[in-house]
Amino acid sequence: MLDVKRLILGTVQFGQDYVVKKVQPDEVYKILNYAHDVGIDTLDTAYAYSNYELLSSFMCFTGKKFKIISKVKNEEELFTTLAFFPHMVTCLTHGFDEKLLGSLTRMLENCKSGMSIYGKHEIRECDVLQVPMIKEFLPLLDEHYHLRSIFGRGEKLKDKTVKECVGEAFDTKAGKIVIGVDSLAHLTEIVNAVE
Repeated sequence: MLDVKRLILGTVQFGQDYVVKKVQPDEVYKILNYAHDVGIDTLDTAYAYSNYELLSSFMCFTGKKFKIISKVKNEEELFTTLAFFPHMVTCLTHGFDEKLLGSLTRMLENCKSGMSIYGKHEIRECDVLQVPMIKEFLPLLDEHYHLRSIFGRGEKLKDKTVKECVGEAFDTKAGKIVIGVDSLAHLTEIVNAVE
């Protein structure tokens, strides 16, 4: 059986249009409630997603807590992120930024640091590398990698089922798998594919 705890819930579409229309707050609450109840314990967000207030208010209002992974483009975004999520578990640079990675490593004592990158040439040694599910990364994956874009921004679903895409991601050696969803039904389908 595949482990749902290996999943990280991506939240970009909870704050902006991304591949699909922005998910409305009432649906976001349903998604977050379900995710928490089935054992998904980590959310992936970013300053640029404009959803910090929604995510933090959900946790305050319901008492259901998630581990937070966030991405920032500069130190100012980091300070805002820490104001919302002072116990963030991982902070990544949004794209390749070796200088900012160095700052994160120095500034964050109880938090892992790393980069959300797009190409193999950007790889540097760090706690976490978040990468898209593309061929160039697959041989490199280990527990330090978080795999994203397992549906290829929806393109892979033209030829494959959700279950096939999830299965392929779980067959890799990536430590965690980031999934984005546009509805409670979509998340339920992914969780059913895992179970």
